[in-house]
Amino acid sequence: MEDSQGVHLFKMPAPLHLDRLPVQSRVELGIWKRGQLMREVRKSKELIQRLKLEETLKLHTGCVNTLDWHTDGQHLLTGSDDLCLVIWDTKGKGRAEPFRFKTDHRSNIFSAKFLQDGATVSASGDGLVIFSQIGSVEVVQKKFTCHTGTTYRVSTLPDDTSSFLSCSEDGTVRLFDIRQEYAGCDKTSGCSHSLLVKMESAVSAIAVNPVRTHELAVGCSDSTIAFYDRRKIAAPLNRIRCRTTNNVPRRITSLQYDALGMQLLANVLCENIQLLDLRVDSQLAEGKAKKLQDPKELFPVDPMPIKRLRLRGDWSDTGPQSRPNQRPPEAASGSSRFMVEISDLMTTWMRNQIAPRDPAQPPRAPLVSTTDRSGDGGRNDSGIEDLLACAATKSKQPPDNLVSLKPVVEYSGHRSSRTMIKEACFWDDAFVISGSDCGRAFMWDRQTGKLVNAVDADKHVVNCVQPHPFEFTLATSGIDHDVKVWKPTAPESTFDPEVAQGYMDVNNQMLAETRDTVTVPAVCVVQILRAMARSSQEGEQRRRNNIDNSTEGNAVAQAVANESSDSEPEE
Repeated sequence: MEDSQGVHLFKMPAPLHLDRLPVQSRVELGIWKRGQLMREVRKSKELIQRLKLEETLKLHTGCVNTLDWHTDGQHLLTGSDDLCLVIWDTKGKGRAEPFRFKTDHRSNIFSAKFLQDGATVSASGDGLVIFSQIGSVEVVQKKFTCHTGTTYRVSTLPDDTSSFLSCSEDGTVRLFDIRQEYAGCDKTSGCSHSLLVKMESAVSAIAVNPVRTHELAVGCSDSTIAFYDRRKIAAPLNRIRCRTTNNVPRRITSLQYDALGMQLLANVLCENIQLLDLRVDSQLAEGKAKKLQDPKELFPVDPMPIKRLRLRGDWSDTGPQSRPNQRPPEAASGSSRFMVEISDLMTTWMRNQIAPRDPAQPPRAPLVSTTDRSGDGGRNDSGIEDLLACAATKSKQPPDNLVSLKPVVEYSGHRSSRTMIKEACFWDDAFVISGSDCGRAFMWDRQTGKLVNAVDADKHVVNCVQPHPFEFTLATSGIDHDVKVWKPTAPESTFDPEVAQGYMDVNNQMLAETRDTVTVPAVCVVQILRAMARSSQEGEQRRRNNIDNSTEGNAVAQAVANESSDSEPEE
């Protein structure tokens, strides 16, 4: 091309928009480093729909209740009902053998984290927290015995590798420092060592803000989440009550902040997973939040929303083959049929027990101890006690800073009613993942809440889902005695929207059916039956006393009448 003077001109290329280049070109041009590439890859909907079971890690002999990736991305820590911790080398070729060691826990391990290089911290159903230093010859374990109830979670601090947090059924959150000694705990009055927060109800989830690491979220058994500043812990900054069906108080089973520390992912027992915007003041101004001031707003319309009891060990309503309205067949175990037979009777009695009573009367004895919630897979044995506790506090005034917050997004289609350790977590900022009582791992688009994949990952329940820190790899575990590792190695998408919709429909029906069903240990059933028998005997005795009193009263009246007639003067 030439101008009027014969000078050769070159046509200028169109502006180069780097953000429109394909991923491969960005890498080849050196615009992206490997880390940035992997972050972009982990946002791929196509890859998440090609997840395939790549490897099954087998060494535990009990339910695997906790997973934690090391920051190096090579090692995975797992804890189990077998009271053992295992550190797996997940590197491809030349990997080391898994390192397994028996802990001093006396009950199921519910949570375990890497604390330092060669060190872990774990918590269990007996309330024991243990720091384990792994040496070349032996594992040195240091016990922390301050908790008096099941300890559900331990959480490390991003800015302190010598300290960690724990939360428990005893309503406390504790901050431990491995450089200090915690001895002589006074169990009767409540141990003050390491005490950070004391809540009115059980604490089953905690999370540390990754940006403002002094901020702490505390999830309780009454549907509330309290937010604290560890620098001035005297009072909570805010309290949020998660919205639940029929306003029934439900446990918070897991909490996780997003990478910016502005939103919180809450897994609520028997409800949808909720993504909450923590800018409470702006939420109130926009009408998306409401201050709770009336005690009636905190409690369900039905004070005893229990329709059926389930005996511990009955897993008939879990797994990929579970279906709605599934009754135990004639060939089912005696325990299943027994529970179906007596559920209505026991529920009626329990409704009478939880009915309002005169405050002057002495409190009822608990149906079952609340200090030990252990059991295979951390199953939900606390429903009865949570409801009884709810009824006992009906007259209490809500805290001044308690608000009901409308979720930004809700993630539905899974089912979470059987276990109290079920996780929900972010996969970077693109997806949300959680396990389900149907034995599947569910994955949703974070922004829309639309389901993008669901994979069969357990014969009964998936409790733990943990994405790799930087690769496109997912680890899952649950009631099965193994850990499953997933990678996008399927040649094409394995996600069928119609099949997935079927999963969701079944789960929604079964959740409605089992939402008001609680699991109880055998000892609780025995205690309820004894209490029923005692109530029946007392009622019979009262009836007899009334009859005797009535007979005696009639006899006295007759005697008085006869005496009166005998003493009347003759005319």
